[in-house]
Amino acid sequence: MNSRVERAPGSAAPDRIILWVATALLGFGAVLVFSASSHLAAEYYNRPLLFFIKQSVFFFVGVAVLIGVSRVPYTFWQRTYRIWLLLGAVLLVAVLFSAEVRGARRWLSIGPFGLHPAEVFRFGVILFLAAMLSRRRRQEPTFKKHTLPHLALLGFGGVLLMLQPDFGSVVLLAATVFSMLYVAGTPIRHLALTTIPAVLLAVLVVFGFGYKRHRLDNYVDGLRDPFEAGYQVKQALIFMGDGGLFGKGLGGGNAKFLYVPDAHTDFILASIGEELGFIVLVIMLSAYALLLLRGLRIASRAPDRFSSLLVAGLIISLGLQAALNISVVLGLVPPTGLPLPLLSYGGTSVLFTTPALAIVLNVSRHVQR
Repeated sequence: MNSRVERAPGSAAPDRIILWVATALLGFGAVLVFSASSHLAAEYYNRPLLFFIKQSVFFFVGVAVLIGVSRVPYTFWQRTYRIWLLLGAVLLVAVLFSAEVRGARRWLSIGPFGLHPAEVFRFGVILFLAAMLSRRRRQEPTFKKHTLPHLALLGFGGVLLMLQPDFGSVVLLAATVFSMLYVAGTPIRHLALTTIPAVLLAVLVVFGFGYKRHRLDNYVDGLRDPFEAGYQVKQALIFMGDGGLFGKGLGGGNAKFLYVPDAHTDFILASIGEELGFIVLVIMLSAYALLLLRGLRIASRAPDRFSSLLVAGLIISLGLQAALNISVVLGLVPPTGLPLPLLSYGGTSVLFTTPALAIVLNVSRHVQR
């Protein structure tokens, strides 16, 4: 008799590498937020631990979500994708009536915390696309029936996001949608038919209506002369380079003394570079690359088309957001306002990044081994 005991479907252990890397980045982020925000919190709120305490709460909640949601069968998301998409759309409309902060309406206040509806809507769109694209028949997809409806949804969300305005979230949403369509087998010619008009529309928004024109001008000036770059990017590059190979030590940096705006949120990469150095930056980037590769591996071995597209969409979206944030801090693209997943301060980012990874973990229990 064969002594080997076969595991029941779905009873396998989740991908431990993703679990431990995500948990490590969350914990690392909480420590970095403390170092990068203590002066700001003391200066403006007289509470040096304010942001650290909040981020610590996000850490424990995030880990709980990571473990708890990973036990929710991925088929649950297939049954409820309409609810999440509708919720995201409602929140995108509701935020237009919220208080304006820094010239934009992007956050809904929930007690002492803020909710970023763009994250909810993007999550809903990924679920929707995974459900819809998994129903395709084997015949050649047509532009009118298989591509245009999904792009119409992108256009709907893009308009609501631009009304906030939140151009960075539009770029991330569009890149995620196009990536999922490509992974699902949509012909390149179909995507090209909409890419060109989308680029022309973006140019019209920037130059015709003046939205983000100053940021683009600053970025172009920075390409010509690094010392003429936008203030945030210029300061970030200076302080990040000042860290050298090994950094000045945790807590020993100067970026947190308001020399780099948003040093604990969108530009936390600058604080990491200054205090911990180039080597830690490479390790951190390797951690994101590892999450991406492991996630794509799970997508390629998923038990069905829905779970495969769902994992691909979630992990690609996370990778794109990390790449955009890093590119902004390095001066490779104009500022987008997107945080660095798992590391930057912010509850909404944590509470929608961890469920995404938890879903990946659940699917990993069912992969073909």
